[in-house]
Amino acid sequence: MSARALNLLRYPRRVQPLAARQLRDLLWAGVAGALTGGLWCIWLDTEKEQLQQARTRLQAQATAWREQQSRERALEQQAKLQWAWVQRAQAWQGQRQKLARLHEALDTLAQQTGLRAERWQGDGRKLLLQAWLPEADSVPMVLSGLSGVWGQGWTLQSMGDRTGGGVALVLQTAWLTDSVDDAQPKP
Repeated sequence: MSARALNLLRYPRRVQPLAARQLRDLLWAGVAGALTGGLWCIWLDTEKEQLQQARTRLQAQATAWREQQSRERALEQQAKLQWAWVQRAQAWQGQRQKLARLHEALDTLAQQTGLRAERWQGDGRKLLLQAWLPEADSVPMVLSGLSGVWGQGWTLQSMGDRTGGGVALVLQTAWLTDSVDDAQPKP
C-alpha cells in the first residue's frame, strides 16, 4: 500500500497575522539593522579614505625609493667608468714609460755597439725590431740590454750578413704584459 503524496496546493498552510508586539519587535529589528548597516557603511567609507591616503603615501615612497636607486646606480656606473679611465690612463702611462726606457736603452746601445734601429713593428701581441749592427759579437750585449730594460726576454729571430758590412737582425719580444686591455675590469 502506498501513501498518498501530500499536495500543498490543495492544503495550503494558513498564515496567522502577526501580533502587535511581534510587529513592533520586527520594526525595531529592521531599524536596528538599517542603523547598523549605515554605521558600517560610514566606517567602511572612512577606512577606504585612510587606505587611499596610505596607498598614495606608499606610492610616493616607492617612487622616491626608485629614483634614489636610479641615482645610486648612475653614481655607481659613473664611478666604475671613472675607475676604468684611471686604470687605462695608468696602463698607458706605464706603457709610455717602458717605451721611453726602451728608447733610452736603444740610444745607449747605439753609442756602445753602433746599433742602428731600422724598423719597429708591433701588433698588440709582439714587438719586432729590425736593426743593423757593425759586428755580430755585439748581439748578446744588445739582447741582454733590451731584455733588462723591457722586463721580458728579447729573442733573435733572424740574423744575416749585409753587403757592405755588418749584420742585419730581427729581434722579437712579447708585447707589454700590463697592456690597456688587461687593465679594463672584467664583468
